[in-house]
Amino acid sequence: MLPTRTTVLLFLAGLLPWALGLVYALVHALLTRQVPASAAWLPDAAGIASLRWLVFGYDGCVFVLFLADALLAWRWFNLRARR
Repeated sequence: MLPTRTTVLLFLAGLLPWALGLVYALVHALLTRQVPASAAWLPDAAGIASLRWLVFGYDGCVFVLFLADALLAWRWFNLRARR
């Protein structure tokens, strides 16, 4: 069974917060250097690290649901065409 367009979009939607967290981790030092007062209210890189686990969990759930859908489609809904 091939992944549908929705499955691919859900995987990509799960990677979007990870990409934003990566960009934030790279830009965080620049932001605190330019505006020193912002260090008090900006989250540090340790707070962003938890975002990675949330993305892994989300993508893992999407993958498990994809596999469950493939298993259900393969096992119980075998289509047979007769003439």
